[in-house]
Amino acid sequence: MLLPTRNRAELLAQAIATVRAQDEASWEIVVSDNASVDDVRGLVKSLDDPRIRYLRSDTPLPVTDNWNRAADAATGRWVVMLGDDDGLPAGYMRTMREACTALADPDLIYHGAYHFMAPGVVPGQTQGLMSDVTQVYCMLHGRDAPAIIPPEEARAAARAALDMRALYAFNMQHFLFRRDFLERLRADAPVFRGPFPDFYTANLALLRAARVGVVPRPMTVIGITRKSYGYFHLNDSEAAGVDFLGNQDFRDEVAPGLRERLLPGSYMNTLWLVSVALVRDALADDPSLHLGVDRYRRLQIVSTILHHYTTGRPVGTTFGQMWPLLSRSERALAMLLRMALLPLRALPQVLRRVLGHLVASRFGQYGWLTRPRKVPLAPSNMLDAVDGLRRLAEGAA
Repeated sequence: MLLPTRNRAELLAQAIATVRAQDEASWEIVVSDNASVDDVRGLVKSLDDPRIRYLRSDTPLPVTDNWNRAADAATGRWVVMLGDDDGLPAGYMRTMREACTALADPDLIYHGAYHFMAPGVVPGQTQGLMSDVTQVYCMLHGRDAPAIIPPEEARAAARAALDMRALYAFNMQHFLFRRDFLERLRADAPVFRGPFPDFYTANLALLRAARVGVVPRPMTVIGITRKSYGYFHLNDSEAAGVDFLGNQDFRDEVAPGLRERLLPGSYMNTLWLVSVALVRDALADDPSLHLGVDRYRRLQIVSTILHHYTTGRPVGTTFGQMWPLLSRSERALAMLLRMALLPLRALPQVLRRVLGHLVASRFGQYGWLTRPRKVPLAPSNMLDAVDGLRRLAEGAA
């Protein structure tokens, strides 16, 4: 269990508690403390558990470097990356051990997850929210039992990601890796690369794995708190999110030809493109890999204009920076979209957001196959979420 952390000791304590509560004893946790100012060392020491190993950097590292330090220290046969705001439901280790045996030890297993939005994360939402996103994604949708999937199915999902289309979730919390497979990935470069390290590793792994297993059940709880990157994304503070990740120098890894084609606008789209470009570069001999730069540029135009019409916030600075960088056809798209959306100004903001979502969906960036299933819980924190799932499971039984 890899648990990189920075300045979130209270969340880390809960994540560790969900691991220690598992009904298996053969595990290790690698806590990689990224120059925290709170007492992470003291927390680990107080637990007095030899299965928990503690590493520390005295100066802040980019998130990607801290992830690699944790991965490099792993000694177990299987590896899972958890955020310090995430958790494991009861039975995770038993179920995944059984799946590894039934599927004859694949290179990796991709599984479903719960999403837990802590109180105050979603604007206007004072209670915690839980959902099951398992059936939303390809590779899991429509399946009801563990299976080895055709390699081409996994590779198609990764190729779509390089073309700026998400058919599955790239979060590391959906993956269980065999450690010797990660060692093969590490032979040429670090396991994690790019400003969004999970976007890089998820797609590289699916393209290189010989055997991909799936478990179509929610096996982890992905937490989003006010101290998570997801909070900044949901609350229109992407620049602060980049600072939070410590990856402000992400352009250093970008090839000059690609750097010239980056546009102002959504950091999410730009960091996505930069991360998957590293996948394409790592597999330069694969002619099936197409980097969707033109598609990325259209998405930047659309998201910038939609942001203005759905929030009412000025678009002038970003759009002004973008305009000289656009081709003639891209400028035509921008002007057509701005004129088409003018009537939205007369609508209430709620309706503007709904219509904006419909317009964005026409560009196919997120190919979700169904809506997330709401879980009837309103937890206040991760321990509350995991305990609520246990009670629901006991009630169903």
